[in-house]
Amino acid sequence: MQFSPLQLVFATFLVPFTTALQTIYLATLASSGGNNYLAFFSDSNPCTDGTRFGYLPVGFDNCNQDITILGHENITFTGCKPYTGYPGTLPTGVADDGTPALKCKPASNPPGSLYGLYASCEPDANNDNVGGVSLLEYCS
Repeated sequence: MQFSPLQLVFATFLVPFTTALQTIYLATLASSGGNNYLAFFSDSNPCTDGTRFGYLPVGFDNCNQDITILGHENITFTGCKPYTGYPGTLPTGVADDGTPALKCKPASNPPGSLYGLYASCEPDANNDNVGGVSLLEYCS
């Protein structure tokens, strides 16, 4: 069976659109209120859009726990090895709703950013994350 160009265009609109996760940065957030991990999308502001979770300096032990970043639910860091001390348990991947989606790499050269201190989040009415943001990994 052959489809006309008009039928192909129409069929294209019936296919559900899916979006792949963009690059996710995993960082630390150092603040006077306590030190946490911070996850945020590469095109978002870590100060206003980052998801704060876990605690330092115990090492990353937040694998296989669902978090929400900017309304995107069921994001899970995966592949942590047994605890070996900070930061030796960093994840090797990210799953989106249980499906492997991204691979994580050390932040020595993350795309489009600087290594180490990435941002300094100042207290203001629009900002829940306050303190220095230092990148650990990027997952893409």
